[in-house]
Amino acid sequence: MFRLQEELIQSFAGRAVAVHKVSIGNGSKTPGMDTFVLGSPSDKWKAIGLVGDCVKNVETYKTGGTRRV
Repeated sequence: MFRLQEELIQSFAGRAVAVHKVSIGNGSKTPGMDTFVLGSPSDKWKAIGLVGDCVKNVETYKTGGTRRV
């Protein structure tokens, strides 16, 4: 199961689907914890690249803190 998750995270299609789901949700027009708003297609391409850079090595990846409101 872990291997399948790792392949999904590292694949371009998996990252593109994740960015697409985030950019069409109810809160897509407001910035999140990372202060990004994915409005234009170029912003979405940059987000796909950033996600790819963050998860190059799954063992050393650390998630950020939870945003408390």
